[in-house]
Amino acid sequence: GRGPRSADPVEVARRGHLRVLRSPDS
Repeated sequence: GRGPRSADPVEVARRGHLRVLRSPDS
């Protein structure tokens, strides 16, 4: 990504997955 919010679906998915793993929102 070239910033805090990448437009790449792959990076978005990675970040989303990492965020879920690190800090679950449940």
